Amino acid sequence: MFSFKSKSAIGKNSNNNIVIQNSTLTNFVTNAPAETVGLMAKYEAYEDIQQYVQSVMTTVRNTHPLFPTFSATYSAELEKLISTPETADAFEKHPKKIKGTFQIDYKKYPHMDKAETPWEYAYRTQTNVELATKSYTEYLGETKDPFPVAEYTEGMVTVIGFNEFPPAVNAVVESGDISIPILLRRKPSFKFGELLLGNESTGHGFNISISTDESQKNTTINFLKVEDCDLKAHLACEELLDAIYTTKKIVIKVKDVELMGAMINESELTSNIFQNAKVLKTYIKNLLTIEQYTGCKFNPNIGEVSFDDIETSIIMAASLEGKWRLRTLSFDDAVRCDYDQIPDDIADYDEVDSESVAEMKVLSIDLHGESFTAEKFIIVYRDAKINNIASVLKNVKKKKKNILLTMKPMGGKDVFCKYQFMDGITHIPKE
Repeated sequence: MFSFKSKSAIGKNSNNNIVIQNSTLTNFVTNAPAETVGLMAKYEAYEDIQQYVQSVMTTVRNTHPLFPTFSATYSAELEKLISTPETADAFEKHPKKIKGTFQIDYKKYPHMDKAETPWEYAYRTQTNVELATKSYTEYLGETKDPFPVAEYTEGMVTVIGFNEFPPAVNAVVESGDISIPILLRRKPSFKFGELLLGNESTGHGFNISISTDESQKNTTINFLKVEDCDLKAHLACEELLDAIYTTKKIVIKVKDVELMGAMINESELTSNIFQNAKVLKTYIKNLLTIEQYTGCKFNPNIGEVSFDDIETSIIMAASLEGKWRLRTLSFDDAVRCDYDQIPDDIADYDEVDSESVAEMKVLSIDLHGESFTAEKFIIVYRDAKINNIASVLKNVKKKKKNILLTMKPMGGKDVFCKYQFMDGITHIPKE
């Protein structure tokens, strides 16, 4: 005969529990996970909680129908389980798909062509597109995703995002022997069928945009000057514009390969940015020379430049380099002198000497927002004579100040030479 001993105990927290010894339970009830964790926490069984949650998450992870290629993991951001790739080729084996019914309101996207998809529109414009969603189901390959990122709800809106254009590439804009490096990148376009490129870089004094259709048969180049550079870069910009005006050609290269080249029509060169480039090129060169010798710092933004500004810059730059400014004229009215600075025998100079010298004091010189002074300003005329000698003598007799002397060629000549030089130029700093 055999005997069995069994021991059972009912705790004090029991609620009229029944214990059946030596029996097998085929139906049982367990607490929900949250209740289980709560009960463990009540008895401070924190290590048990850790093991329990890890066990649950491992079980959940492995329940994915495409495991081990995909698993189910919890997303704190979405506050739900989502399908997560476990291998590098997971989406190659089971591509992410969305099957649904969508409606688009073309009134919200007037630049969208019905020949293109919303995805194509989003990419070329670099904007999001919203679709009214009537049905929505996510798939992994042919398998319905058991843990989708999104699920259909009434009034659901699907937003189509876009991949950004490829990063900018190093390029150069060339004309003649002038070359300026830029960063070139595709730009968003709201014109269907248009490919738009433009500079991503700054600091070179211009923005350039290149528009071409899909066949690349019609290409338009827009060149816009901007004030975003120093004087040296501004000079390079004007040199490029002058080269375009002269050669009537512009080339854009990427890695020494010609991306595009275009001949410029005469009608397109009538813009002021091309026609004024040669003068501004000279002006900026002179400003840089003056900076070098005087230590001043000019504003890099040029703005409007008068003829007097250009002439002053030429005389100053030449003088600082020890050179005379030479002009060939048929008339000149630049000299003014007080009566006591005019020689008593000035009338005898008329038609006698082939060279006349005027030396004047310089109180101040204003150029491009900066002030300067010089010890003296010397003007030498060759093959010239005083045109208004009678008026000059009359004003000398009256002891007038600031008397105007006009000059014309000597008899038998059509022009005369005028040499100008400023001695002892110094910059006057701003207070």
